[in-house]
Amino acid sequence: MFDSIPATRGEGKGILMPAKESPANRKIDHPRIRSASFRMRQKRGGKIVDLIEKIYAKKQKADIVDVGGTKEYWNIIPVDYLHRRNVHITLVNISPPENLPDKHDAVFSYMQGDGCRLKEIADNQFDLAHSNSVIEHVGNWGKMVDFAGEIRRIAKMYYVQTPNYYFPVEPHFLFPFFHWLPVSIRLRMIMRFQLGCFPKAANEEEARVFVELCRLLTKRKLLYLFPDAALHKEKLFFFVKSFTLIRGDLV
Repeated sequence: MFDSIPATRGEGKGILMPAKESPANRKIDHPRIRSASFRMRQKRGGKIVDLIEKIYAKKQKADIVDVGGTKEYWNIIPVDYLHRRNVHITLVNISPPENLPDKHDAVFSYMQGDGCRLKEIADNQFDLAHSNSVIEHVGNWGKMVDFAGEIRRIAKMYYVQTPNYYFPVEPHFLFPFFHWLPVSIRLRMIMRFQLGCFPKAANEEEARVFVELCRLLTKRKLLYLFPDAALHKEKLFFFVKSFTLIRGDLV
């Protein structure tokens, strides 16, 4: 659905390119944080493997659609395992990812599409719909409702991961309590500093785009969007860092 979070502007073209490392990134890059993040990715990979095993036991293959995903993300699962389980993953994004799968790739393929309106995909076309840290970027509440509806429609099972609104460090701007501040203060901060994976905004209009691109969700809202899911919590230092919502039954 969305490409990587933007960071710096391309010269004179309004194109958003990957940013250089910011002080905020360096502050968060502590060995204990990296270790905890690695353990979380391992646990997420384990949950996805459990779902693949359920599908494989019934079908001897698994068709997955990753809405807003990238090929690099799937390094959390060994590629030889994906081959052994006859897993095929369709990456769906509005625009092609940088590392576009080629036609000879046995595991990955790419489909252009809007995660809020996947008219190209039939009901239950896939065994598993997957989305990692995407729903908070699709736009306003109406867009989130559309996105959740599409995830639930296009596959028999789904796996959706997203950060927790009540975790004290905003995960995109990497600044404590940032997402709880009034919008006017956030705009001024973004125009003055480079925060997390975002550049210093050139003006208020660009700052507002950055703020509106990241809308974190509460547990209550997620359970409303995905009422048939089991909700799993990921904790970091006694705080719930993110939620994973899983519908794990083949219907």
